[in-house]
Amino acid sequence: MTTFWFLPSVASCHAMKNLLEQRQNKFFHEYEVLVAAGTGAGIGVEALPPVFDAMDNPLETKTITLSCGKLTTGVTVKPWTGIFMLRNSSTPETYFQVAFRVQTPWTINNPDSTSPNMEQIIKEECYVFDFAADSEELEEVFRDCLFELLKRDEQFIRQGEFSLFNDPGAGEISGEG
Repeated sequence: MTTFWFLPSVASCHAMKNLLEQRQNKFFHEYEVLVAAGTGAGIGVEALPPVFDAMDNPLETKTITLSCGKLTTGVTVKPWTGIFMLRNSSTPETYFQVAFRVQTPWTINNPDSTSPNMEQIIKEECYVFDFAADSEELEEVFRDCLFELLKRDEQFIRQGEFSLFNDPGAGEISGEG
């Protein structure tokens, strides 16, 4: 299992690594904890190779990648199965950009070396654990954006008896049927 933890600062990334490696935190001793933050982690995609090196065979290893901004845009790490949001996000765009890091599908072609047309899905689910204090604010923004998209395409949404709208003017979304 590999996860990405989004923290507020470089100092908090190093502090979290130290905390997770303390003697009493035995659960986390099975994980390799990586800090992808600060100048020591490299600039841009230079921060990526240490993450892949630590994963080696991601089906067998356990890693935690700590970051406060690196590896949140323009990179893909398919084995990441979860993200821990341990900071408030300045914008909904940043929030969703970071959350989508774990949603990249992870598949293997020809898993048994005898079926070249076979594709095995490795990551069927991903998780976003949000501990941020302002997540209600972002949830409201997301709900408003989703409602506006749905409202624009109401004809497409209505199928049979299923309707996403109780009252199109009321702004409530429901699933009946």
